[in-house]
Amino acid sequence: MKKFIVLFLGAILFLPTIASAHTQLSGSNPQQGQVISEDIKEISLTFEGNIEKLSTMGLLEGDKEIPLNQIQIQGAKMVGTLITPLDNGTYRLQWKIAGQDGHPVTGEIQFQVQKNQSGQYPNTPTTNQEQGSTSEQNQNQGTNSEVKENPSTTTAQQTNVEKAEIINKEDPEKSSNNLIVIIFIGLLVILVIGFFLLFRRK
Repeated sequence: MKKFIVLFLGAILFLPTIASAHTQLSGSNPQQGQVISEDIKEISLTFEGNIEKLSTMGLLEGDKEIPLNQIQIQGAKMVGTLITPLDNGTYRLQWKIAGQDGHPVTGEIQFQVQKNQSGQYPNTPTTNQEQGSTSEQNQNQGTNSEVKENPSTTTAQQTNVEKAEIINKEDPEKSSNNLIVIIFIGLLVILVIGFFLLFRRK
């Protein structure tokens, strides 16, 4: 009885190891925790035993699923072809396979993509420089507008001065004309009075 119990417990302990011996992951590209600095065209998983054709994999960036062009099963290897190069970020490669024993196995690995960002020209201004140039342009425009406004202001002032001078010139003429009218009226009054006195004496 004791031997039966020992054999039973040993079988329970060793069965998971035997069942998973042919379905464990033996290698991958990219590897767990790897940092990639170049574009890759495909990702692959290699297991210790052949896997069924129904096995599949999925690539995630956060909660966003990255579509794969196709997934091929080649014995113990599963290969996924990328549609476009991966952007910088952290990715999770999840898989679900079925070994020859029929037991489904799932797992995942994580890797990062950190490519050098190129394409910026040396003479390309930065944001601060662009803002500085923009502010300088605005200041120049303001200065130009002020310069443009000053001549109009000066012209208006000159016009007012000229009007004042014209008025001042017209005032003496009006005064002289008024004086002539007064003198003429005075002479008429004197003549009328003179004629009146002459006729009265007669």
